[in-house]
Amino acid sequence: CIIHDGYDKMIEIRFNSGGEKVDKIIRYHFVFYGRVQGVGFRYMAQRIARMHHLTGRVKNMPDGSVDMEAQGKDSDIWETIRLLRSDQYIRIDNFTVEVMNVCEAEKDFLR
Repeated sequence: CIIHDGYDKMIEIRFNSGGEKVDKIIRYHFVFYGRVQGVGFRYMAQRIARMHHLTGRVKNMPDGSVDMEAQGKDSDIWETIRLLRSDQYIRIDNFTVEVMNVCEAEKDFLR
């Protein structure tokens, strides 16, 4: 089943033989633009990511953007993005996203 997730991205949802959703582990690299520095973005991203059992990292970039890698269940990653976008202080005007290779040894989400 291919659906649009609301973020101009197509995702594939797979179901097992029992009809239960199968959510594979994936890793994304994001770059966020907007009011994303000096507003608690990294703290919030880390808190939400850990709450959703994601691994990865988030850091401020010299150009004012925020760079983030997130690994975990696809639905948990996109829920993290949704929650970041709904924060009253953070304003994400635009972001880029690309799929990366999964890092099996990673155990935490760092800022």
